[in-house]
Amino acid sequence: MHPAKATLCFPSPQTYGVHTNAFAEITNAFAKVTNAFAEITNAFAKVTNEFAKVTNEFSEITNEFAEITNEFAEITNEFAEITNEFSEVTMCYAVG
Repeated sequence: MHPAKATLCFPSPQTYGVHTNAFAEITNAFAKVTNAFAEITNAFAKVTNEFAKVTNEFSEITNEFAEITNEFAEITNEFAEITNEFSEVTMCYAVG
């Protein structure tokens, strides 16, 4: 091929327009997917926050139950002391 006859072939402006439109559509599609992922992430965040609230409430209930259990243990210990004292008095009457 003779150098003078060599020509460079570029796509027509219409072809660039088609490519630009295709890229715009792809970009929009990615934007929609990104927005969908953002919505999913927000939904997971809401669920996580609600779960945290429930966990905190359960923790508070557990702490209250522990306090009640401790109070019951104290009452049980006091009852055991009274029972021991009563047992000693009973032994005194039995021996005496």
